[in-house]
Amino acid sequence: MIVMTIMLTAFMALSQSIGMSMKLSENNREMALASDGIRGAMERIHGDVCFATIYYRYNGDPLDDPALTNPGLEPECQFPAPGNSFAVFGLQAQIGDLDGVVGEIVFPDVDVGGALELSEDIAGRDLNMDGDALDADTSGDYRLLPVVIRVRWTGTSGERSLEAQTLITDR
Repeated sequence: MIVMTIMLTAFMALSQSIGMSMKLSENNREMALASDGIRGAMERIHGDVCFATIYYRYNGDPLDDPALTNPGLEPECQFPAPGNSFAVFGLQAQIGDLDGVVGEIVFPDVDVGGALELSEDIAGRDLNMDGDALDADTSGDYRLLPVVIRVRWTGTSGERSLEAQTLITDR
């Protein structure tokens, strides 16, 4: 009877250990997918050859897409804007997420009458490098572009998120 109790206790501990290991492995897999998604979005933004239109191409306003609003752009800049959201294969959006996509690109901008404007006040720095950090809208003349790339998903441990910040400058 004593041997059976010891073996049962050992078996229970082993099965809990295996279960925790499997859950941890799945959490690590999800975190790796989120990290890869962020890295991919960051590479796309950093690799964009049209620095002056990055804000318009990746912000949340589809109506300021430079391919639609500025037909005189260079040919390499004449492609549809990807917008501010991106999918990460293998991750499920959080419940209540309006667009149903886990990835999002966020700029320090404000909504002014339905249009987004890049704000030095929110960024806390001089984005157009004119010597002051007080400009209300630097959407058309920024030289520094702070970006937050965020992934939010529902995983095996509930709602999770991961984000990275970067600062983009013209090459």
